Amino acid sequence: MMNDCSLVVGGSKGIGLEIAKLFSERGDVTYILSRNKGKWLGNHIEADLSNERNLNHVLHYIRNNKIRFKYIVFAQKNRSLPDDLDYELMIQLKSVKILVEGIAPSMEGGAFVFIGSPSGRFIVREQPLGYHLSKAALEHLTKYYAVNLGKFGIRFNCILPGTVLKESNREFYQANEDVSNLLKRITPLRMFGEAMDIVNAVDFFSSEKSRYITGQVIFIDGGQSLEGQESLARRLTFGED
Repeated sequence: MMNDCSLVVGGSKGIGLEIAKLFSERGDVTYILSRNKGKWLGNHIEADLSNERNLNHVLHYIRNNKIRFKYIVFAQKNRSLPDDLDYELMIQLKSVKILVEGIAPSMEGGAFVFIGSPSGRFIVREQPLGYHLSKAALEHLTKYYAVNLGKFGIRFNCILPGTVLKESNREFYQANEDVSNLLKRITPLRMFGEAMDIVNAVDFFSSEKSRYITGQVIFIDGGQSLEGQESLARRLTFGED
């Protein structure tokens, strides 16, 4: 029995790297697709997601090497030009379309998992317009492909992480206890998430355990997205914890 073959787009660091490690540990033949390997020691496909011609070369490489993926996770981030609308949409959205439509025809079932953001639903002032637009569109893209490619046994689901402690923000929250404590107070489970909370959800959606689930967008946020603003304001003001 051949091992499943998995791909993590943007798997050189952060949650993407943790997802790639999980796939490898469970026995998948695992590739990451990114500009550089970072700390990843396994199979690497070099790619610039902002370059459509480069993405077409990636698809030719996959076909020529007869790589047949079963599970594909999109965890890429725009780390270069955060205020450039066209660049953001290319990285976060158009590259997804190109890769999905280029890879899916060779798949025999399997699943795509998109790492979205609450910015697709709510305004996060620290993020630019393009990020909000692309993350909102990603949710509908999930549903669109779930409907149109479901007949081939391919599933599509999207995860929206809440406040997750990771290498890039852990030091900030440790140094700013007031912010940390407030975030915990507005979270029904009274805790931060960890990278493994997202990884575990990806593990589920990238397995036969979720064989009858497709087109779903799910918050992994400890309940942060559940409470109305007025209720939250009253609770915090009057200490109704």
